[in-house]
Amino acid sequence: MSAIKGFSVPNFDFGTIFDIQRKNIEAFTAASQTFSQGLQTVAKRQSEIARQQMEQFQSLLTTAAPTAKVEDNLVKQADLVKAAYEKNVSNARELQDILTKVTTEASDILSRRVVASLDEIKSVAQKPKTVERTAKAA
Repeated sequence: MSAIKGFSVPNFDFGTIFDIQRKNIEAFTAASQTFSQGLQTVAKRQSEIARQQMEQFQSLLTTAAPTAKVEDNLVKQADLVKAAYEKNVSNARELQDILTKVTTEASDILSRRVVASLDEIKSVAQKPKTVERTAKAA
């Protein structure tokens, strides 16, 4: 028992460690909520785009009636295809922008928390308290 006498062990502030982990979980939850809300926004916008495309297609069927001249038909079809293509590219860019914003916001939440967490752990580790253990006399 005399070998144990005078042995010191670090006494970490486990309350602070648990608090750090709680903050980590809160940050992860906030990032998940941000990402989930962003995906809901994308899904809603995709639904709106699909509805608009169906309306445009129905309009196209009524306005794209063939004419007697082949050249006129080709010009009209080329204009319609060009407009549809440009709209699709615009929609794709809009969705990409939404997703970029959402992933940036979510990753920023996590990044800030990782940095803060490491600073907090460093602070706890730099101030260890030692408790001297003494053996009871037998």
